[in-house]
Order: sequence, then structure tokens, then C-alpha cells
Amino acid sequence: MTATIFQRKSLNQIITVPESLTSVYVVERHIWANGGDQASRAARQVEQKTVEEFLIDPVRSFLNDFFRQLSAPYFPERKDNPIGQGWWVQAEFGSGKSHLLSFLGALAMGNEAVWKVIQEKEQKAGMGKRESLYNFYEGGLAKKNQTGKGVFVAVKTLVGYGGGGVGLANADRSLEDYILDAVSEQFFFETGRSLPIYPTQILADRFLNTDYLELYRARLAKFLKNPKFFD
Repeated sequence: MTATIFQRKSLNQIITVPESLTSVYVVERHIWANGGDQASRAARQVEQKTVEEFLIDPVRSFLNDFFRQLSAPYFPERKDNPIGQGWWVQAEFGSGKSHLLSFLGALAMGNEAVWKVIQEKEQKAGMGKRESLYNFYEGGLAKKNQTGKGVFVAVKTLVGYGGGGVGLANADRSLEDYILDAVSEQFFFETGRSLPIYPTQILADRFLNTDYLELYRARLAKFLKNPKFFD
């Protein structure tokens, strides 16, 4: 009898495993649909499953603060009252940082279908309009998405560079470089145009869009045809 009492149960008797598991590690794959492929990013198609699975209440105060800033009207001429806010998110490995960032990115694009998911969740929980996240969509984000191009979402996951190792493989690259690359890449996906962001690119763009190109075109052609330089 004693041996039966203390006999350990097998794993299949004490745990259950869902049919599919969502592992959020590369954030880009969970903000845009179809694993964040180029077509989905170009069309700003959101991964709805990311929004459906996210637990809002544990971080509701943070989300209220975030979307209050994001949905506010933007007046670039108001230098004394800029809209926008930066956050530093830091927590232990496996605590859900990537899930939070994926959720924020998906909702920031202002897709009506995914915000309906939020509305249904909060209505089911008996939450009033004033305390609801959906209020920020109706109060600002929907207008930004309908009257303009919406909020621009750029993401870069430094896969394999964790644990203080950012920059070891590319020691000459700063965090700023990674961010600028992400912005440039997403801008190209959405518009089909290159965005000059580095000083050399900005200089080249200005040169190509002024009459300087016409002034130096003949001399440049002569130089390129010179076998002395290009044999």
C-alpha cells in the first residue's frame, strides 16, 4: 500500500499540452500576419492571434498610458507639447516582454478587426467604455488610420545577441544603426521607396533631387568612361 501512495504519476497524467504552441521570440513574426512575411508587412496585415491570446488585465495600467499617448492628436508645430512617450521595458527572461511588444505593435497599426477583438473582450468582462482600451481606438487611433497612413510600426529583434552580447558580432554597429535599418526596411515595404536616413544617403538624395546632377552629369560620364580609372 505504501509503494502505491508514493508512486509518481507519468507526465501525461499530470499535464496537458495544447495542439499548437505560440512561441514569441522574433517579435516581427507575431505583429504582422503570415509570420511577418514581406507581403503582410507591406499591406499592414496584423496577426490577429497575437491580440486574441494576450492577457490585458495584468498590464492594463501600462497599456492605458501607452495608448493614451499614441491616440493623442499630433501637432508638429507644437514644439512645447510633443506627443509621444518612450518606455524602457526590462524584466526576467520568459516574463512576456516579447508578447507585450508584439501586442503593442499589432494594435498600434489601428486595424479595425483586431480592435474589435479588444472590444469584445472588454464587453464580455463587463467593462465600461471609459475604462476600456477600445476607447483609445475610437478616440484617436481609428481617425489616424482612416485619414492618414496610420502609426508607422518598425521592429528589429536582435536574435542571438542577448545576454549582453549586442554588438559583439558587429562591433562597429550601434543600437541606433539597428533602429534606423528597421525603419528603412519597413518604410520600403510599405511605400516601395528607399528612405535616406544615414548622412551619406541624405547627401546623395539631395544631390539627385537638385540641379547639381545636370551640372556634373557630363563630367561624371567622362570620368566613368576613362580607362585610366576603369580599365
